[in-house]
Amino acid sequence: MKKGFGRVLLSVCLTAALGISAPGAQAARLTGTLETELNPTQQAQTDAYPADSSMYRGTVVELYEDGDIISFTLEQETGTNFGAPRIQVEAPASRAAGIETGDYIEIFYGASIRNQEAVQAITVRELTDASLSNYNGEVVSIDRDRKTILCRGLETDSETLFRYTDNTQLYLDLDSLEPGDKINIYHSGMMTRSIPPQGNALEIRRYADTQIYRGTITAISGDGDTRTVLLQRAAGTDFADSIQVTTGRGTFLNGNLSVGDYAEVLCDRSEEPFAYSIEILLPPESCVYNCTLVEKIYERSDGQEGSLTVSGMSDGETMIFHYNAYTDFTQGVESLEPGDQLSIYHRGVATLSIPPQGSALEISPYKP
Repeated sequence: MKKGFGRVLLSVCLTAALGISAPGAQAARLTGTLETELNPTQQAQTDAYPADSSMYRGTVVELYEDGDIISFTLEQETGTNFGAPRIQVEAPASRAAGIETGDYIEIFYGASIRNQEAVQAITVRELTDASLSNYNGEVVSIDRDRKTILCRGLETDSETLFRYTDNTQLYLDLDSLEPGDKINIYHSGMMTRSIPPQGNALEIRRYADTQIYRGTITAISGDGDTRTVLLQRAAGTDFADSIQVTTGRGTFLNGNLSVGDYAEVLCDRSEEPFAYSIEILLPPESCVYNCTLVEKIYERSDGQEGSLTVSGMSDGETMIFHYNAYTDFTQGVESLEPGDQLSIYHRGVATLSIPPQGSALEISPYKP
């Protein structure tokens, strides 16, 4: 059975059995209580968590098969924080069979992601699409007697009522939660057709208001896990000129930090940012290309895949960068015009063709 057909069939069966619909369906008020509309035991997670393991949940943005091993990159969704913005995963083909780019995946792995290029997945589980199951919202009201939280979406500004039970995993002190707090809810992906829509919360945590910064490390102070790291942006990149972050025992590092390393930092937005992860990258001259746009070509009618032909600012050489739905644009691709100056963060590898071609990870306006 094809994966897409299976999802449609499952959705139809659930809708018929439970009287629910996916978010975005036409709103219609249902009779009865929330308890009869949504049975928590039907939507609770049933997989037992492997002992002595850690969990990461994210969208597959890259996928490679090498014999009996499948390697893929997971990127966490907005509002979540699993210790690193993305991780490399390896799993036996029998364990990761059927996963595709764009799937929302949950893995458990045994060893720490600290100082490792790839983690070995103990379990690999495909989840409901992140656009349906990952919710970021601001608390409007809490009814602790009925165990409900009314939220206003950060992306949609519409209200949704979530019910929590004894089976809901809480990663915060629920008693301290107040209206105005921002939270992240992982849920079943199913909603009632009532107004407002209602759903079951599987996990509730504080909204992770994080930021990414890439720059060259110019200073390191401190000993052990607790250190202060100062970074300065590369020429042309669209970041603040510099940032100072603090590391701790929970900081993910993919190597030993040294002055001169070019690194990507995931940190909070406080006045003294804490670094959740620092990943050493290729030198900026290998992965940052400052250029002028020559031509834009759409390879799909919706514009989510295409290519940019550019001319390097420093050498005048022509290159072609391909982009897809997982390329980050700080401004929409539709707004780009020939003559625009850009800074392209890429994989650091290119074809031997003329002109060379590469894959863009992030495209932003050139910042002098």
